Amino acid sequence: MKLFSNSFHQRHPAKCKQFLAEIFLEAMHKKPNASHESLAELERKGRLLRHYTMNIDGLMGFTAGASAWTGAEGCPGKTVELHGNCRQVVCTSCGAVCPMTAARARAFTRGAEVRCPECAQPTTRPKIMLYDDDDAELITPDLVMDLMEADVAACDLILWVGISFEQSASLEYFRNIQRVIKDAGREASVVQGVLNPDPDSAFNAISGANNMDDFTVIALESHCQPVLAKLASLYPPRESIADTTTAAAATDSR
Repeated sequence: MKLFSNSFHQRHPAKCKQFLAEIFLEAMHKKPNASHESLAELERKGRLLRHYTMNIDGLMGFTAGASAWTGAEGCPGKTVELHGNCRQVVCTSCGAVCPMTAARARAFTRGAEVRCPECAQPTTRPKIMLYDDDDAELITPDLVMDLMEADVAACDLILWVGISFEQSASLEYFRNIQRVIKDAGREASVVQGVLNPDPDSAFNAISGANNMDDFTVIALESHCQPVLAKLASLYPPRESIADTTTAAAATDSR
């Protein structure tokens, strides 16, 4: 995992940018799948309160009916890219964000400087979060934690989709959400589903947190596509504020 570390980026910035640009060159040929479409359908029906994803492929942005949270306060977008988006470039001098193009990606892979189209400084980088990233606020602003707390206070179902909980980052998100639920006194009113064909995923999540006896966490041993499709087909459009809402967190939408 050292390639995704800030220390590697500091020691070998060109090599790190090359590696991150190669992720884009691979992802640019990918297309949204049925799981992306089901999440978008839930959004269109007013049933998706928020979709937090640790994926960096940016595929939700190519899914009809899906909207993105931009990081601006009050933004109503639904998909929050916690770890950035390989299809974007950010300038560490002025904060401008622009599309990652094939030409920019190839320049990064050659070790060439890529200048910011706004300030003309050679201080751009792929907009992907690294471990202990010095530029974290430019990738995903801290405001996201306030957004997450507000969403947990409003939702009644949280789906943890395709997450193994073997990595410390995903487990830390799980622990934080349990803390928010507990602080809000909502242990009995928020149902959580760990959706993964691997039966160890729910065990990893629950055993990695503390004092889970009062929480409702259901292991859903399945690939995510049939479950998300079923949810999208079962839920009618949301007609009133009293209707059910859904929050989904995902790393893998396959």
